[in-house]
Amino acid sequence: MHWIEESNVLIGPGALSRVGEFVAQRDASRAFVVTDEALAATAIAPTLLDALAGFAQVSVFTGVRPNPTVELIDSAGRQAHEFAADVVIALGGGSSMDAAKGIALVAANPSMSARDFDFTAEAPTDAVPILAIPTTAGTGSETNSWGVIDDPIAAVKLYIGDASTVPYGTVLDPLVTVGLPARASAATGFDALTHGIESLTSNSATDAGREFSTEAITTVSRHLPGVVRNGEDIQARSGMLIGAHIAGRALTTSGLGLAHGIAHSVSAHTGAAHGEALAAVLPEVIDFNMPVSEEEYQVAVRCMSDAGWVVHGDLRTTVEDLATSIGARRTLGELGVLASMVESIAVGAATDRVTSNNPRPVTSADVEAIISSRL
Repeated sequence: MHWIEESNVLIGPGALSRVGEFVAQRDASRAFVVTDEALAATAIAPTLLDALAGFAQVSVFTGVRPNPTVELIDSAGRQAHEFAADVVIALGGGSSMDAAKGIALVAANPSMSARDFDFTAEAPTDAVPILAIPTTAGTGSETNSWGVIDDPIAAVKLYIGDASTVPYGTVLDPLVTVGLPARASAATGFDALTHGIESLTSNSATDAGREFSTEAITTVSRHLPGVVRNGEDIQARSGMLIGAHIAGRALTTSGLGLAHGIAHSVSAHTGAAHGEALAAVLPEVIDFNMPVSEEEYQVAVRCMSDAGWVVHGDLRTTVEDLATSIGARRTLGELGVLASMVESIAVGAATDRVTSNNPRPVTSADVEAIISSRL
């Protein structure tokens, strides 16, 4: 077990048992835990509560759902405010992490809605401090300030957050990811791989970001097949948590691109799992970007080769082969996309904030062509 001191991250099997140390750092005494019903019913929850005993009173919110909505966050945020929470603990995958950021903001600003917190603006009052405990290896949400949530009325994704919603501490304990089923491990892991690839080619990429990107691609490619094949492989689980965290730092530094724009829009329309939506279109997005990103894609291929992956000459084929081998590659039709949705999904993807970072300019017609090819 060890610390990454510059980012206040504790890594290693059993790290969850030391979560009270993070609470003590902020002299917090009232912890609002944000999670979902499934996690709350596992042994992870009692371990967390035992670790908090003697440090803080605890209230547990178990209402997180995939693709959390504005209404869910507003309700939970007011619960946290009424509890007088002085720390919000995000326990779960990307949905819990994203929800916790909105909840922490609403708890500190109870007269406002999650809709009011555009991540590019400053909140009137800083969010309640957030402690992150990811139970999936994929989103990297513990590294940044923004959350992506659903506005079901407008059928769009909203980016919410504030400088104060960057988690002040993170616990990366591979033991809490052991129970994640193979399909979810594949989907969340493919999200991390996509973070590495898209941040490498982003218009906003920096030298530091590219270093994170290449390390993430290598690390995730090395360990992702292992966690899908054997979910109890602690070394592979540890590697995936670290790879996803590095990928999170890459996307935080450099931004993402079109694959994420499409996946966000698909999930907003169908509720599809984010990682599976990415796996449905990333090879096609690679093809689309190839005329302007060939050099960066060759770097990504070398990273996957260094990780021991069998490379088939080009990134598109190699990524598609990996996605298929771990069971993550599905058509958009299988994820619930109908022909009648294509135009709306394309508009949402083309105007998504992350799409502005794509290395090749994107029109709605471009996106329609990609989506239609994957129905």
